[in-house]
Amino acid sequence: MLSRWNALVQRYIKDGFYGETLNLYCTMLKSGRPPDNFTFPLVIKSCAQLGILNDGKKIHAHSIIMGLESDVFVQTALVDMYGKTGDLSFARKVFDKMPKRSIVSWNAMIDGYCKVGEFSVALGIFNSLLMGDLRPNLSSLVSITAGSGQCGFPEIGRSIHCHGMKLGHDLDSVLCNSIMKMYIALGLVDSARLVFNLMLERSVVSWTTLIGGYTKIGNFHQAFLLFSQMLLEGTRPDSVTFINLLPGCVGFGSVLVGSSLHASIIKSGCEHDDLAMTALVSMYMKFHDANSSRKLFEVRSDKSVFLWTSLITGYVQNGDPSEALVLFQKMLNSHTKPNEITISSALSAAAELGSLAMGKWIEEYIYTNKIKMSIRVATALINMYCKCGSIEDARGLFDRSPNRDLALWSSMIIGYAINGKGKEAIGLFSDMLKDGTRPDDMVVTGILTACCHSGSVTDGLHYFLSMKNDFNIEPKLVHYSCMIDLLSRAGYLDEAWKIIQEVPIDYQVALMAPFLSACKTHANVGLAEAARPLLEHQPSGCGSHVLLSNIYAAAGKWDMAESTRGLVQQKGLVKEAGCSKLEVDTVDHFFERRVI
Repeated sequence: MLSRWNALVQRYIKDGFYGETLNLYCTMLKSGRPPDNFTFPLVIKSCAQLGILNDGKKIHAHSIIMGLESDVFVQTALVDMYGKTGDLSFARKVFDKMPKRSIVSWNAMIDGYCKVGEFSVALGIFNSLLMGDLRPNLSSLVSITAGSGQCGFPEIGRSIHCHGMKLGHDLDSVLCNSIMKMYIALGLVDSARLVFNLMLERSVVSWTTLIGGYTKIGNFHQAFLLFSQMLLEGTRPDSVTFINLLPGCVGFGSVLVGSSLHASIIKSGCEHDDLAMTALVSMYMKFHDANSSRKLFEVRSDKSVFLWTSLITGYVQNGDPSEALVLFQKMLNSHTKPNEITISSALSAAAELGSLAMGKWIEEYIYTNKIKMSIRVATALINMYCKCGSIEDARGLFDRSPNRDLALWSSMIIGYAINGKGKEAIGLFSDMLKDGTRPDDMVVTGILTACCHSGSVTDGLHYFLSMKNDFNIEPKLVHYSCMIDLLSRAGYLDEAWKIIQEVPIDYQVALMAPFLSACKTHANVGLAEAARPLLEHQPSGCGSHVLLSNIYAAAGKWDMAESTRGLVQQKGLVKEAGCSKLEVDTVDHFFERRVI
């Protein structure tokens, strides 16, 4: 009997045996038992849970053949399946043809559009629901609040919150958690706190959501206060709680707080959670404690791609690209497939070493193993080629990239700049502006560097002034340094000195070396002597003192030269040794200048 088949299908669905449900459906067809409007929704649900769109379409076609095209239960299941498998165009077609829609079908459409980031469409459907005979239920509100965080309009978020209150769901913990996430995504952490304070029941999700919100805005003090309150009220933290708290230790700048959290992770039984361990490894690396990170890594028998990536990235960020690449090779040998972040970090390591051979090997690995050439990976490749001096390869990859974000434009513009291709960088910067991409401070640094290399004083001044006037970017030390270099190289020392006098004292000290170098080149003793008082504020390094001494010596002012040299010994300043690297047959040879 068909009822027995349906009972078995229902049991499989209840137990989560979705693959077995589809096998049973096939067996039904082979045995000549036609499915009905009870069978189809369950089988379609299996396709939704397994994410198999093609099989879902075949079952959809079969339901039409069976004359169930207008059945509300079948159609609702189809809308849900198409929404969960990402085919919203098909979901919308089924939804629009439904003569009668259940709240489940409305929710499926709202949730589907929210998950793919099309919030405006989801909001339109939600408004249509409000104007109809049905009332939104808890699922409707949870879905639309989850999407509201993406919209960037706090007024819409607050309006949806009000709808929840009017419908009597404002005290539901699941909805409150969703509303808090919405407010946090909109940057309204104080509003999220008000929702939290009014909650009658707070789950670990509630506490963790607000802790994560405070961490996100850099209010680490409140995050840890909330964590303490959470423990006092007897709520046991989970791995997600710790993952949200660990970045706060770095924000505090306290490795002791981090070690304390590490102990709490062990006490809470979360030390076996892969993501918690990954966050711990990352935290220790940010405190430059590679030994602690490595110990945590080595004791794990099941090392995930996230754990490998965290350690590899940490070594790159801590200035040890060689060890990062050794780890990358070990990761590949362990048959762990890298993700795009791993690949990007490995390419950054190759770039820091200037190893073109290793960079090309990684690119070959990407193509051989069919790893997606995402914007992140393409940017890392371009950066590697530029730092290794292979600018043609970098430009070829840039031209082949169909999608270009600010990072991709930046890597190519800065690449041209560091390789002395000033005119090409300026041209590409103009193309970027025409494309509608607004620059950030890093791109401006690149274009100012390019102007230095090409000697384009007029362009450099234009871009420097545009920073604040057109792009609302506040100049930093690196931008002033570029301008001093540009003006000084062109012989405009008076203009360079005016800029130095207008910046804060700590900037003035940092700008001394390039300015004095230019004074030496142009034999301008007067301006060099005017800058002499700034040497009193120089905390370490003897470069500027040596430059000024050499300027005096070249001008025949031997007493002043000797006096300036004496300051070096008096202050105990030491000149840093230079270091060079030469790659021969993929082997790196390092040369360091030492004082004998």
